[in-house]
Amino acid sequence: MGSGFSGEREIRPFPAIDPEPDHRFRLPRVARRGSLVFAGVLGAAGVLAAGGLAGYQIAASQSPAAARPAHATAKPFTDASGLVVFEEQPSGQLGTARPDGTRVSVDSALTGLQGNDLPVAAPDGQRLADQQGELVTVGANGPTAVSRLGTADPAAAAGSASGGAQWPLASFANGGADLAVTECDPVAVPNGGASPYSEWVSWLVPVSGGKPVSLGLTAAATAMPGADSVLAALPANPAAARQQITCAVAGFADSVLDLLSPGQRPKPVATAAALTRAAGLAANTPVTIYPGAVSPDGRWAVVRVAQVQQNAGPPTQRQAPAPGTTLLVNVATGHTARLPRPGEQLAWSPDGTRLASCLARQGAQSTVTVWPVSAAGQPGAARTISLGRHDAFCDQLLWSPDGTQLMYSGMTSARPLTYAAGLQRGWTVIDLRTRAVHNVTAPGQPAAWIKGTGA
Repeated sequence: MGSGFSGEREIRPFPAIDPEPDHRFRLPRVARRGSLVFAGVLGAAGVLAAGGLAGYQIAASQSPAAARPAHATAKPFTDASGLVVFEEQPSGQLGTARPDGTRVSVDSALTGLQGNDLPVAAPDGQRLADQQGELVTVGANGPTAVSRLGTADPAAAAGSASGGAQWPLASFANGGADLAVTECDPVAVPNGGASPYSEWVSWLVPVSGGKPVSLGLTAAATAMPGADSVLAALPANPAAARQQITCAVAGFADSVLDLLSPGQRPKPVATAAALTRAAGLAANTPVTIYPGAVSPDGRWAVVRVAQVQQNAGPPTQRQAPAPGTTLLVNVATGHTARLPRPGEQLAWSPDGTRLASCLARQGAQSTVTVWPVSAAGQPGAARTISLGRHDAFCDQLLWSPDGTQLMYSGMTSARPLTYAAGLQRGWTVIDLRTRAVHNVTAPGQPAAWIKGTGA
């Protein structure tokens, strides 16, 4: 997804950010979404009638009056600004629609995506990638091709990025030319012998083909949007990090936040000690660093610092991360500022001047919050908008291409019978100029919001 925190172990980057950031805090997409540990088992009956798309009525709708926030409008919602690329559930096929849910088109000629994770979008929306290593090329009128990154041979995955391995932590680097992935790889042993151990390794995978480049052992990493680099947390004890028996290990203590680039020495950004102080924790507190949500110009990164949870056991993808403090960190200087009360799916506006997050918990109103961010990286007064919904999780948060609106989608149930049954059918559009909230019905959930011309 686009621009978050998720994974089959403790969720590390914010996918999303998916741009993806989550990118995807995609808790988020993350392992920007995986199983129903993170959300469920794919496989419910589809929303389309037996007669196909013609039997499915697309309509923009408002929340029920009892749940509608005071600022929601009662007028019919129409919005043709841009094009939404969505993944239909449970088929995995890709479709497009206007933000208001009109002009729906599902392309049955394209291969349906595997798994039940939403794909991560590049910042320009021209490429999508999912954790199965599938790459979607997007044109002005929507998706045009689905291909596979890396090799599809799982036997070739030993010590290298592969289409046969899951990529739960993915984001686009270098203007979308590379996919930065952090995956659990087997530990290489002399003479090609088998090893029961595994480690977390970050890779840059060229989307146009070519050999993936290893950036080495990391605890977590997220892509730098404009460079062939990742912002990575390195474990305090590399030897221990290389002696994992499984890939579902709840957080290591981290030592440093570095910039990693192919063929270059790591560039220190901030030490764990400095981030611990900035988070208000006692000196020498073992912490886990979660880098994610890098601003479009690469200057600022959202970084969460959490005290290591001893004997916590492997978390699920849909389990909330350990309590922590979220910081804005200047990638060049290491300067930090606290971000108060962030939620899930932290995402930067296209111009890099605002941050948005969403928060959904059963029994509470689902909300989105937006902070202005000054040139000095100081977050301004937060503005929170209630969506008139009561969802279990925030699944996706996208900015409109012009930065005036946000698009939210969620999981309506924490324990649905199937993954597809728990999805919000469509999305919610939030107009930041008027605070109007519109629930839109559609056959799937959004993966990207592009400037495209539409159907």
